[in-house]
Order: sequence, then structure tokens, then C-alpha cells
Amino acid sequence: MKGSLMETSADMIGITDREEKNEGDEDVLADALSYIHEFQGETFVIKITGSVLEDDETIETLVEDLSLLHENGIRIIVVHGAGDRITNEMKRAGYDIKHINGLRVTPEEAVEKAVLTPLSVLNNQLVHRINRTGEDADAVGQTGVGMYFGHKKSPELGAVGEIDEVDDDLVEAFLGDGYLPVIGAVALDSEGNLLNINSDTAAGELASKIKADKMIVVTDIKGVLVNPSDDSTLISEMNIEDCKKAVRERSVSGGMIPKLKSSIKAIERGVGSVHIIEGKEHAIIGELLTDDGTGTMISD
Repeated sequence: MKGSLMETSADMIGITDREEKNEGDEDVLADALSYIHEFQGETFVIKITGSVLEDDETIETLVEDLSLLHENGIRIIVVHGAGDRITNEMKRAGYDIKHINGLRVTPEEAVEKAVLTPLSVLNNQLVHRINRTGEDADAVGQTGVGMYFGHKKSPELGAVGEIDEVDDDLVEAFLGDGYLPVIGAVALDSEGNLLNINSDTAAGELASKIKADKMIVVTDIKGVLVNPSDDSTLISEMNIEDCKKAVRERSVSGGMIPKLKSSIKAIERGVGSVHIIEGKEHAIIGELLTDDGTGTMISD
């Protein structure tokens, strides 16, 4: 991964042959370098949906994006779920898959095997891939155990947790030592029992606690869409009132509900902006280092 900032940025935004660059390419590259310098010293919480981490090519480009930002002085924290793997483990164990307001019902007896195990495996794989680029990533706690503390959200959801506290001191210790923390979305209750927590909520609570400059949500859809089946209806920019209206009027559904709820809360608590983007090739760089972006940006 190590290389000059200009060469690496050019490669990631599709400018690979200097002799064939045109004036427009040079403008794009200049913008990218300007954004990188502007963001140095800032803190970004990047939440990656579990389903995005199932594609090897996508993972590689996301890891390159994370490494580029970290290498150039941006404090990166990754929070991830393991949605598809958890669903598959629950199915193998004979559980029916049910969702309430975008949250998966999780029986108490299924948490350790069906939630913690696949989350831990994915966490270790992601840390390993980032470390191969030459950057220093590390799992916080055991996947995230000891990072989040909470209580059961409702009897209907089973062992799904509502977060009460985030150990931001632990994250700051990792950042202070130069690490890129990687955190799985799992919590403990007051008796030490495991709770399955929504990774969008987990990222939002952490971003709020540390007053992150940005929260980037990397998911399996292009962003917030007027018509969920039509990518051309992407909403490029929203404010928190737009988000509240979308949730209230149910113009969004499924997993977008907790994404917008966590975005609203994060911005109201001091996070600079939230970006919801699709986990495609170099999606993070495409959103943050170009003027046009790739998904939906939410601000106050």
C-alpha cells in the first residue's frame, strides 16, 4: 500500500497514466489531495455493513481506502456487523428469521454461537487485511466486548440491546497509540450477558460520544433513495429534518430506518456529517475525496 500520496490517490480515483491525464483528471486529483490535507487530524467513524464484507474485491478496495486515510493522518475507527453470517448461523440452528423495524429478533440462547462467533471471525479477517497493507489495525476488546454496555431493547426482540454507555477512553487509547481500531457490534448488559446490537446504532453512539467529524455508513444500497428499486432516485444531500420526515412518513423502510435514526442522533449530538454510501470499488475515497461524492450526505 505504501507509495506517494499523489500516486496512490490517482490510482484510487481512476487516474493511472500520467501521460494520458487530461485537464479534468488533474482537477479531480487536485481536489482529492486538497480534501486529504483538509481532513488530516480529523476523526472518522466508518461503519461497514456485514453483507459488504462478503465480497473479496470490495473488501480489498475498502481496505485500501481505509489505509490511505489512516496513513495520511486521519483518525479512522471501523465498526462492523456480520448480518448475513449471523442470519445464516441462526437458520442453521433452526431459528426463524424475523425483523421488527429493521432489527433482527435474536433469541438469548443464540447470541454466543450465532452472533459472537461469526462477528469474531469477520473482525479478525478485517484486521488481518488492513495489517497486510502496512497499517496497524487491532480489534478493540474481543470483537467489541467491553466496548459497549446496555440493556435489552424490548421483550419482542429478545437479546437485542439498547446502548447505555460507550467506552470511548478505550478507543482513544488505541488511536493515541497509532492504531486503527476495528470494533464488532456486540454489547454487555449489567450482568455480563451478551447483547446483539445494531451496527448502525453502535457506530452512531460511538461517533456521538467522541464527537467524530464524520460518520460514513458503507452499506449494500447506493444511499437514500426516493424509489428503493431505482438508483437514479438517489438523494445526494439531506438535513436532519428531511431524515425525520422520511422516518415519520415511512418513505424509507427496513435497514434504512436505523441508519437514518442513528444519523439524526449523531448529528444532533455534534457529529459533523453522515455519509451513506454503497460498498462498491473505492466507495469511501469516491465519497470523501471528490466534489460529487457517491451517496447521500446528511448534515444539520
